[in-house]
Amino acid sequence: MEDPQLTLPFPTMQMVGKGYKVFGIVTNIDYEAMNGEGLIHWLHERCGKSEEVHTVMKKMALNPSMEATRMQRIQFSIINIPGRIIKGSGSLILRISKGHPSYGVLIKAHK
Repeated sequence: MEDPQLTLPFPTMQMVGKGYKVFGIVTNIDYEAMNGEGLIHWLHERCGKSEEVHTVMKKMALNPSMEATRMQRIQFSIINIPGRIIKGSGSLILRISKGHPSYGVLIKAHK
């Protein structure tokens, strides 16, 4: 009896009886500037840098009570703000109510 094929949330392939996870890298870096092996090493060196940036941003711009908050929640709380965009004299102004929960965060981040 054959083992049923597992359904995985990422692409896989079979080679010589072994299963492998398929991983692709898409970049606009010129091949002459960096070959494939160099690109993979560069990618591994960068690994985790965005998380470090998020941590620094949280410590600098947010209240200490929000440091444990996931970045996606913070993005949605700032991006999904109801307001009015006013365009005039070469500038854009976002008018929001002072009662909105993200008002204080935006004012602090602006300073």
